[in-house]
Order: sequence, then structure tokens, then C-alpha cells
Amino acid sequence: MGVNNRAVRNLRNSLVLSPEQKSLIYGTVLGDGHVEGNAENRQKNYRLKINHSSKQKDLVFWKYEVLKNLVLKSPVFTVLNNSWGFRTISHPEITKIHSLFYKRQKENST
Repeated sequence: MGVNNRAVRNLRNSLVLSPEQKSLIYGTVLGDGHVEGNAENRQKNYRLKINHSSKQKDLVFWKYEVLKNLVLKSPVFTVLNNSWGFRTISHPEITKIHSLFYKRQKENST
């Protein structure tokens, strides 16, 4: 299923993050996760990327279970850096969280 698929857009528009999901996202961004833009289709919204070493595989799968309705693919293992991870779909509420933690730097015009 492509990220710009009508079903994904409908899913994005119908989902409201639960308090548990918001708490997990805030905690992850404060810790070792990050929110990223979706360059593939130049979305206005951002998504959460989770990535942990294989020693923390159980944590990745716990986060996946909490965020499952926002995720299209289950966690995957990356041999290159011995890690497990996944990312959510882009979503307006994740974009709001992004705006709180990531400030755009203005270019120096001098």
C-alpha cells in the first residue's frame, strides 16, 4: 500500500491519537526517537520513526502494539546496524508534536 494511497489518506483523516499514544510519542521524542517529514510525497504532515538496537527488540514491539493503528508495516530488523524499527503514517497530531520540538532555523541573510 503506497503512502499516498486513498485508503491511507482516509485512515489518516479518521484517526485520533489516544492519550497513551500521545504520551508514548512525547516520551519517544524526548528520548531517542524522532519525528520526520515524508519526503516521498512531500506531505505536510510528519511521522514518528522508532529505531532501537536488537537488545531493545521487546521495547520496539511494545511501542508498535501501542501505535499499531498508525503503522502500515510491522517492525523490521536491519542487519547493517543490528536494530529493529518502524515508522508511523504521517498524521496532523504528530505534526503538532513536531512543531513543539523542532524549530526551523532562519537563513542568515547577511
